[in-house]
Amino acid sequence: MAGAIVDLGNNKWELRVSLGYDLNNKQIRKTKRITAKSRQAADKELAKFYVDVTNKPIAIASKVTFGEFIQIWEERYAKKLSNTTFYRNKAILDNRILPAFHQKILDKITATDVLRFIDSLRQVGMRMDGKETAALSDATVKMHYKLIRSIFNKAVQWQYASVNPCDTIAKEDLPKAKIQTHCQFVFINRSTSG
Repeated sequence: MAGAIVDLGNNKWELRVSLGYDLNNKQIRKTKRITAKSRQAADKELAKFYVDVTNKPIAIASKVTFGEFIQIWEERYAKKLSNTTFYRNKAILDNRILPAFHQKILDKITATDVLRFIDSLRQVGMRMDGKETAALSDATVKMHYKLIRSIFNKAVQWQYASVNPCDTIAKEDLPKAKIQTHCQFVFINRSTSG
């Protein structure tokens, strides 16, 4: 994207979009000042501002499927991750996420689709380790959600999608990983070590 973000401090940002050059070789640039809590939020505003200023629709995204975008994502981003993260993400994608979303048009996937997928992961029988009477842990379900959210963040950043459907999902709709306190951890360790 032909745009930049300048941090002005105190959660103030300046968005800059280049529209090329005039006849005198002077850059044509549109700017907008915003308030955003983070660089990531400012990036999202820049993507919206770019579309507004250029009046261009989001790039080729209208026909790109989730599966096709995953190939692009793996080439441009996923291979930059550590080997451990890359192979964990690849397994999550191949085993559960791609079968659910592979043929869907990327820009037509909604928050409802993501929530249905998350709910399906919470059902008994989704495990692949032979424990068919147990459901996936909340931490594992949340890992799937975080990967979907990360993929859609890149899709929006690279203009393959206009919005991230995960942005409208409330935290209370997501599983909360159970965290043990130090006392619980010590108690469990003592009781299992005999």
